[in-house]
Amino acid sequence: MKRELIIFAIALAALMVALKFLESAFVLGNFQLEIYISLVAIAFLAFGLWYGKRGSSPKAAIEFDPELVGEIKSRLQISDREHEVILGIADGLSNKEIGERLHLSEHTVKSHLANVFSKLNAKRRTEAIHIARKEGLIA
Repeated sequence: MKRELIIFAIALAALMVALKFLESAFVLGNFQLEIYISLVAIAFLAFGLWYGKRGSSPKAAIEFDPELVGEIKSRLQISDREHEVILGIADGLSNKEIGERLHLSEHTVKSHLANVFSKLNAKRRTEAIHIARKEGLIA
C-alpha cells in the first residue's frame, strides 16, 4: 500500500511538471490553444490508462485444496452448512442475506452462527472471520 502511494505520488508529480512545461510553452506562444488542450488531454488519458491498468489487475486467487479444507473442518468439528455460513459472514452478508443465499430461516442461521462462534472460540463475527482465515477455512 505504501509503495503504491509513493508510485502514485511520483506519477502525479511528473504529470504536474509536464503540465507546467506545456503551460509555459503556451504562455510564451510556442503552442496554439488547440495543441495545448490536446497535449493536456493526452497526458491525462495516458495517466488514466496507466493507473486503471495498474489498479484493476486481479489479485492472485488463493486456491484451497478441498481435502485440506475438509481436514480442517473435521478437526474443528465444523459442518458443511456451518462452513457455508462462515463464508457468508466473510462476504459481509447479514443473517437474513445468508439465509436467503442458503435457503435457511434467519433463526437457523443464528443457530449455526452460535455453533461456529463456540467451535472457533469467537465472540464476534469479525473475530470468527479472523480465526477462520488463520485456520485456512476461508481466503
